[in-house]
Amino acid sequence: MARLFIKDVNQNEYTYDIPENTDFTIEIGRFATNDLIFNDAKVSRNHAVIKSGGKNDVVIEDLESSNGIFVNGRRVKLKLLENNDEVRIGDNYIFFKREASENTLISSINELKKSVDIIVDSDGKEIKLEKKLNFLGANMVKFAKHIQKNDVSKDQLQDQMKKYISYLGVIKKDFIKLRKEYRSLYFLNRISAAISNIVETRDFFSSSLDIILNLLDAQRGFIMFYNNERNDFEVKIARQMDTEVKNVESFSHNIVRFVYENDKTLIVNNPDKDNRFTNGKSVIEFNIKAAMAGVLKYKGEKTGVIYIDRQVDGDGFDDTDRKFFESYINHCSLTFERVKLFSELEDSYLASIKVLANVLDAKDPYTHGHSERVMEYSVAIARGVGLGPKDIKNIEFGALLHDIGKVGVDINILNKPGRLTDEEFEVIKTHPAQGFEIIEPIKFLQDKFAAIKYHHERWDGKGYPEGLKGEDIPLEARIVAVADTFDAMTSTRSYRKALEKGVAIEEIKRNSGTQFDPRLVDAFMKVVNKENVTQVWTRGQEVQKKIGDE
Repeated sequence: MARLFIKDVNQNEYTYDIPENTDFTIEIGRFATNDLIFNDAKVSRNHAVIKSGGKNDVVIEDLESSNGIFVNGRRVKLKLLENNDEVRIGDNYIFFKREASENTLISSINELKKSVDIIVDSDGKEIKLEKKLNFLGANMVKFAKHIQKNDVSKDQLQDQMKKYISYLGVIKKDFIKLRKEYRSLYFLNRISAAISNIVETRDFFSSSLDIILNLLDAQRGFIMFYNNERNDFEVKIARQMDTEVKNVESFSHNIVRFVYENDKTLIVNNPDKDNRFTNGKSVIEFNIKAAMAGVLKYKGEKTGVIYIDRQVDGDGFDDTDRKFFESYINHCSLTFERVKLFSELEDSYLASIKVLANVLDAKDPYTHGHSERVMEYSVAIARGVGLGPKDIKNIEFGALLHDIGKVGVDINILNKPGRLTDEEFEVIKTHPAQGFEIIEPIKFLQDKFAAIKYHHERWDGKGYPEGLKGEDIPLEARIVAVADTFDAMTSTRSYRKALEKGVAIEEIKRNSGTQFDPRLVDAFMKVVNKENVTQVWTRGQEVQKKIGDE
């Protein structure tokens, strides 16, 4: 039998019996038509319902109330109520109690056994748990037969029921521990899977921090690095159950510094009562009830701290939590090393390609620095349309190498002062395809070829080499097309002088929807007069001045 023990805002105490083996709904709110009426301004008129959930289950559901419902300190939308759950609605408390009977006890054993069968394999600890369940089940059947024969007194019945309940509690603890270990392994596998697909540090830290918060039932997590110059920590990622933390300084600075200085993982339950941290302003101000932190390392040296905490009353972190938290930190340290190495390798490649691009540009004095300027214009446009770090990196490489195919074009055609013949223009038009052929064998550059091969395609389909149209043209190529044309128009060439910046901008606008993607033209217009883009244009003008002086 289930029962609600209620203590309302006015300190009135009463009980409400829940019907067994039938559908029911108990309406809760401030309105007079509710079954449980709470005269409390924090309670909505129709605040919540407690209702049947099947198989004698009882659930509570929030009815889009203003202030929500809290079960054991956590705000919930829909929750299966368990024995001894505490529900808070406004300043009113409901305590859910389920009294054990022989049938409910047998049912509990069966449900527990079914859960174990679903999620664990039969080896080691699992076999031990299986034996406990079988032992308890067999004794229940045996005792039930005695009850049927009426050879068991009331006192014996109560005594035996207490033993069974106690034994079931032991089994439940074993099961909860086992389930926790299973969930931990599952989430760590998810983290391992994430590692193999991520080359950006921020992406990995953000997604994996969400996983570890879920695993350890923590509300908030922070990943920070130590800044030697400032002698302080800089928070790089701050998460609060799938969202960003608004105040990135709201962690316990004393706990973080203690962990970093002592180079060890630390659990602090009830930090407001821990003499080491009682003076900490953050612990009180941000209502930190439990915290755990460990040191993040790079090549074996301390580099930062990963910190998680809980802001509601309840169980603290334990040694099982510590074990998986430390495993997570090791994953993070290894991933950080991998991503840093990859980033350094990419930077090295990029530096080499800049040298190569400058060598190619030097073949034609009129295009000196052209590829690097196109790269910077392209990156500005890419950021303007909200592309991520990986896409921007691909655009950097593609833009730098967009004209690499010109290495196979006769220098006399490239530098011809007059109008090109049709045959000469056909030769010029081969450079995108030739550029693709040059980089195709280089595995590292294979996902960066789009800008090289397709930057002369047009939005209206009248470009080359393949006559692609609209969004069939890869986005990277559409971006580089705008940047390349703008820099070409504002640069002096063998056959004409550079156009004024304003004239070139108007020409880009005039060709929106024909030569260029209109969305990218809009993005270009928003960034072209920004300081960083203007500096790129100014460098180009300095090159043009040198050409004029010569």
